[in-house]
Amino acid sequence: MAHQAETVLQFPANQGGEEIASERTQFIDALYRDYHLDLLRFLRRLCGAGPPEAEDLVQAAFVRIARLQRFDNIQNPRAFLFKVGMNVALTSLKNRARTRRFLEELPRAAEIGLTATTPQAASKARDRYEELNDGISLLTAKQRELVIRNRIRGETYSEISTDTGWSPADISRTLTKAVTILNCVVSEA
Repeated sequence: MAHQAETVLQFPANQGGEEIASERTQFIDALYRDYHLDLLRFLRRLCGAGPPEAEDLVQAAFVRIARLQRFDNIQNPRAFLFKVGMNVALTSLKNRARTRRFLEELPRAAEIGLTATTPQAASKARDRYEELNDGISLLTAKQRELVIRNRIRGETYSEISTDTGWSPADISRTLTKAVTILNCVVSEA
């Protein structure tokens, strides 16, 4: 698809806040208008039918770009947009895989009776499930929230930090401690 000349945003040195906001809006609008369909096609080829959905990834890429403080150092807006889109897609795929692995490790209450072939196996599975529930009850509210947000929903430390104000280092320490508690409680069986 043929495109107009590359959009390059340059800020005059003496602009006020409203003028910069208008320039930001114009830059993002031009970027969207010129390249969103190309990015959508690219992400569909990268991720297939989904999940993650290519439309959601395009939106996430533009949200990340909109959060940037400066645009004046972007020399090739199309390449930058595609790099951000690819990073968003790869992060999403990695988080989905991590969540899938985490969920596969957890016993499910509905499977206790279905997968057990003997009464002893069913009892052992039920005990393990109860131990995991006990372990979750030992976690602080913050630890439970981090386990849910990071290990189940697949949110990154950066996303959690933005929403909660907790530092990524604090999130890492707290989550590591929570997972250690859960592993200890379940592995003691």
